[in-house]
Amino acid sequence: MMLSRGSQLRWALLHAANLGPVYGISRGAKQMTRQGPNESDELIPRNYSLGWWGAKGPGRPGYPRTTPLRRAGLDLNLQERLDEMYAHETEARLKRQDVGFKREKKDTPLNNRSQMLEYVRNLRADKAMEKAARERTLKVDLEAVKREAILTGAIFDATYEAAEYYGVFDDLFHDAIFTPNVFLSVKFDYDDKLVTPVYQGNIIKPREAEKAPHVSFDSDPESLWTLVLTNPDGHFTDDNSEYLHWMVSNIKGGDIRSGQTICDYLQPFPPFGIGYQRFVFVLYKQNGQLDLAQYKPSTQDQIILKERTFQNREFFAKFQNQITPAGLAFFQSDYDTSLTSFFHNTLNMKEPRYEYHFVQTYIRPWTHMSNNKEGFNLFLDKYRDPKEIEEEVVRNKIRSFHPFKGDLDKRWKYPNVHPTDFQLPEWRRREIERERLRQGVFQHKDWSPLRRDPTLA
Repeated sequence: MMLSRGSQLRWALLHAANLGPVYGISRGAKQMTRQGPNESDELIPRNYSLGWWGAKGPGRPGYPRTTPLRRAGLDLNLQERLDEMYAHETEARLKRQDVGFKREKKDTPLNNRSQMLEYVRNLRADKAMEKAARERTLKVDLEAVKREAILTGAIFDATYEAAEYYGVFDDLFHDAIFTPNVFLSVKFDYDDKLVTPVYQGNIIKPREAEKAPHVSFDSDPESLWTLVLTNPDGHFTDDNSEYLHWMVSNIKGGDIRSGQTICDYLQPFPPFGIGYQRFVFVLYKQNGQLDLAQYKPSTQDQIILKERTFQNREFFAKFQNQITPAGLAFFQSDYDTSLTSFFHNTLNMKEPRYEYHFVQTYIRPWTHMSNNKEGFNLFLDKYRDPKEIEEEVVRNKIRSFHPFKGDLDKRWKYPNVHPTDFQLPEWRRREIERERLRQGVFQHKDWSPLRRDPTLA
């Protein structure tokens, strides 16, 4: 049987690439034919379009397909390939041991259908609530929502999922996990009236966490607890270790003040240029009194970071018969300018700064301009010193900046509506338009830090 031009080309391409059996459809044929060495392969659907021609006439215009029809069970899709590549990691995650307390199943409307139906009927019967919701005047009691989330365990599931997402268990315990069953309330003093709470990975700046937070949790009066705050991302010399920022042991009941402070609170100090770091609170329940003097620094007057090297997994492995993780909370923090004095005056060290050095774009040596498709001024700018170009941009910015009125170009809503001098050459007019639109090298004229320090405002 004669093959169509598309089938012939497609067979030749696939045969050259050694991609296996190929299916083709003859031009004008009423039934499908198989082109390939394996006659046991299944036929393709009658309405399947191959290249220029399909089983029901001309297909989509363009070049013929150069990939065979995917066979279920034999050809893997992207997700299946990823699962195959990272099968060892998935297997290791499935083998992780749950070292926390088993959660008690409570009879709540979420898992009791009759209670849920009764709850819905009561809501629908409340005409005042229905009217307030319709008129958008309904006020929600957030404390009641919080109590309901703690009662049903939804807040513990959210904390566990957030910790899994941010890799908290992998970096703290490696081959162990736990689901929190004690709600840990952590709040930093923002000012005299406001506080900054810790949720599941929210961002808190170092200046907001300079002092120890207020920690509270519900507990029996006779229960003993240990609170640990560590940073798994900030160790300067060992990537597998953490810095111990705070440790209080033998806490009786839920009163943090009744505990023994093993390690004084140390504020977050993420260096410049590394992004966000995680700071994790872990609450352990004790079976009895603990002696943790080995984790106490040699002096409290001076902070020695080497003595604050800590590992949660080793701590738990050493006291696993006496402690059980029960509470979890964590936040993220990045650099701000308040850390400059902290590094120099508190840590007595030079402030570390990290910057990324971008690889310079390769520019072909200048031989001739015959094949140049861009303006000659843009072509010449590629061979100029970047510092010279930046200096020119800064000079133009200063020239258009008024000491009292600010940037004079800001008053133009549509800059290029204003005509340029037609006596100027074409390349110069295009240059002025790019400068007005802040394009090319002129985009730096409006540069400002993405997260401006409020103290410099």
